[in-house]
Amino acid sequence: VKTRRTRRATLMSELSDDDAILLSNALDTVSTRSFRLGATRSRTALLLAILLVSIAATNSVPFFYVPIFSLLLFLPRYFIGTDAVILAGADFMNHKANAKTRIVYNALFDAIQVRAESQIAGEEIALNYGEKSNDDFLLDWGFVLKDNVHDTVSINLKEHGVCRIGRFAQLTWLDQNLLPQSPHRKVDDRIYSLLQTAAISARDRFREEMKPTPSSLSKNQDNATSLTHSQRSQRNLGMQWRQGKVTLLDEFLAASPTSF
Repeated sequence: VKTRRTRRATLMSELSDDDAILLSNALDTVSTRSFRLGATRSRTALLLAILLVSIAATNSVPFFYVPIFSLLLFLPRYFIGTDAVILAGADFMNHKANAKTRIVYNALFDAIQVRAESQIAGEEIALNYGEKSNDDFLLDWGFVLKDNVHDTVSINLKEHGVCRIGRFAQLTWLDQNLLPQSPHRKVDDRIYSLLQTAAISARDRFREEMKPTPSSLSKNQDNATSLTHSQRSQRNLGMQWRQGKVTLLDEFLAASPTSF
């Protein structure tokens, strides 16, 4: 991973700013739509063992050649699936938090299979994209979840580092070394006061951005039918994303300071 990042950084430094942005966006698009496949090794190994015994029982070839030939034929396909691959059509499957679906490579039949556990007939087959915030979902896949338990909002306290506020007022400091040590709580009163002030400011900003201005309100009323489906979707996504951040900040501000 570090080697790939180093190569990417080196390549970016050799490009112009515009080309570097285009390449970065292209690489991010590919990486978010690639899949790491797991080979169906248990069933393949069982069938391979049956095949070996059957061939050896017929004495059609010397017994000691059978394992050698089998390894040469099956090992390259048996261990495939360790790299990320692009699968046409697989990225059309939607996200579902509790989805128990796997995309696997069947080495025996040289085929890609979608396997869903406890799937009810007629239900949509979905994938679990991972435990991600709405920032990741919106940036990489173009949607947000209404009640995302993994959503976060970041507050930059400058010299005290960045605090990531999660659901139910969970705090994660991205640089613990910048925090003053407190024998009683993770965050002392001064830092908590700064964080609270910054959270109020951020919440008010999000709320203000969600309010239509008088000029835009009248314009939208006059030209409501002129908005395309894409424009309405983008506007709704922006509102849902901001509402999620407001919810996180409300939960944090309502929590007791002693819990930190």
